[in-house]
Amino acid sequence: MEIPVLASALEGQGLEFLLFDACFTASVEMLYDLRHSADYLIGSPAEVMGAGFPYKDFVRLVFREDLSTEALCRQLCQAYMTAYRANTTYPSASTVLVKLSEMDSLAACARAIFEADPLPVSNIDLGAIQYYELMNPHLFYDLNDYLSAVSRYPMFYSEFQNQLKRTVLYKDCTDQIYSAYNVSHRFDVS
Repeated sequence: MEIPVLASALEGQGLEFLLFDACFTASVEMLYDLRHSADYLIGSPAEVMGAGFPYKDFVRLVFREDLSTEALCRQLCQAYMTAYRANTTYPSASTVLVKLSEMDSLAACARAIFEADPLPVSNIDLGAIQYYELMNPHLFYDLNDYLSAVSRYPMFYSEFQNQLKRTVLYKDCTDQIYSAYNVSHRFDVS
């Protein structure tokens, strides 16, 4: 199913949060498409290991009545990271919690950078930008890292960073991320 079709089906359903147990489900494009689908979204900007999310740990959290939706989502993210940090075979995980109602404001801040004469991509060392897979060429980059490289005006980038903090409420990753692309390998995350 294409993301715009999913977004259309979910819009107006009153969902509190979406949790994607799938690779590359925290790209800014996907988040923007789903901005009217739920209050919060939990996803991964990189690959998710085959074992997926630790649902046995999630069930007890979901039935806690003392947690707000945001607090529940944070605890789900923390449980995911705890499980993979304890996994000695594949200690590889990354997750984010996004407040979807902030995506329009984040897009406006990014637009301001692009409309203010950014550096051309040809002038950017893409090898220095945080990537989330080992494809050649890379397809998934960290938006914050990318915009820090192309922005010529600190004021616009600072506004973007402030909005990013209001949008991404939780983020965490292991020191290295596994990628099955090209060769099975891990790469460092900064």
